[in-house]
Amino acid sequence: MPGISYSRGIWLFWNDFDFDIHMEMTHSQFIHSYVVPKDEEPKWALTIVCGSPRVATRQSLWEGI
Repeated sequence: MPGISYSRGIWLFWNDFDFDIHMEMTHSQFIHSYVVPKDEEPKWALTIVCGSPRVATRQSLWEGI
């Protein structure tokens, strides 16, 4: 996700040989995705949150979740 103001955004890296990532929802303060192993194991949900220290900005995080 791109950053806002001084934030550098949220970065998610993974190994393409072992996993696929299916992005379900993105927001400036969180990413919700599914991790799908290539060895056909069950997929699992991954949510990464980086909330703003500013209460006014963080309000949109709660609305998005």
